[in-house]
Amino acid sequence: MSSPQELTPLVWAEVDAAATRRNARASRWGLVALLLAILVLLVFTVVNVITSVEPSLAADRNYLCDPASKQDAGYVKLANKIDDHYFYWYFESRRSPATDPLVLWLTGGPGGSSILAMLPENGPCKIMPNIATETNPYSWTTQANVVWLDQPTSVGFSYGSQQDKDFDETNVGENIYWFLQGFLEKHPELEGRKFFITGESYGGHYVPVAAPYIWEQKRINAGSLKLDLQGIAVGNGLTNPIIQVST
Repeated sequence: MSSPQELTPLVWAEVDAAATRRNARASRWGLVALLLAILVLLVFTVVNVITSVEPSLAADRNYLCDPASKQDAGYVKLANKIDDHYFYWYFESRRSPATDPLVLWLTGGPGGSSILAMLPENGPCKIMPNIATETNPYSWTTQANVVWLDQPTSVGFSYGSQQDKDFDETNVGENIYWFLQGFLEKHPELEGRKFFITGESYGGHYVPVAAPYIWEQKRINAGSLKLDLQGIAVGNGLTNPIIQVST
């Protein structure tokens, strides 16, 4: 016959300890989430709602993340939409910003802000448990100029009119194409650079439709976008769930 202890999956002391551990983990993640919100809101409050050619967050305001690198955050108003504004955060390369390639990062979701990848994953700084930022020595900006983009409309700080909202990938390539046009107006020094489109997760939908659209536009009109598209990369991509899950 089983003892009372064997019939009880968890005694009170074990339950209490487990709850304490869960609460501690929740508190740590809550603090990280709070700092994420503060950092992004700080950027949001200092930038203007701008057109594609108006100035954005001054590049010398580099106290937000990675003081050693020039950065720029703001909006590009898409010329192909009614009132669509795409939010981005751009960091120059630490190595050679005048010659290193340009990389565009697209977080998936769908609905995930690219800032959520920039801060804890591949960006120039990381958030520490003590609610401070620390330089990320493995940042992609060690060898490339990188722009993290919030897209489509209503993701992160990107916004637009009701008519501007997208509900499938049909307009993703076109929207990113026009974002890049506006972005290069702000950063003409990047014209002619080698260019890569990258992403993760549901970015496995975005990246493969953006690259062909840009490639086709350059084929039709060689001068339509002054970037040298070299390739794409998707990490842990969700491109075709039926095929991927079955394998």
